[in-house]
Amino acid sequence: MNNNSLSNEKQQIGEQIQQWILLDNKLKEIQEQQRLLRTQKQELNGQICSYMKRTNNNKIKINDEFLKVCDKKEYAPLTFQYVESTLETICSKPEVVKKIMATLKDNRTIKLTTDIRRV
Repeated sequence: MNNNSLSNEKQQIGEQIQQWILLDNKLKEIQEQQRLLRTQKQELNGQICSYMKRTNNNKIKINDEFLKVCDKKEYAPLTFQYVESTLETICSKPEVVKKIMATLKDNRTIKLTTDIRRV
């Protein structure tokens, strides 16, 4: 590789790094905006639900749509600790539970990707 092409390659990688940094900064800004918007929406959601429950009104018409109060189930994540404790209530043999847990942990799918991080 001659000096000219190496110089061009260094310039090109420098531009790519600058572009990457710009995009990374924009993504951080957008994530912060999303976090703030979610917080504001949750606060308004609580206030609106409180009003609707207080007035026994489970639907409000807004233009050609409705806002409706509804209960939503949110399940806790399925953790190894939960799986193990549940297995212990089902299975009376601790060695079987340990073997099942070891198999679950050892046979998980692992996806390895190459990425760039700021440090």
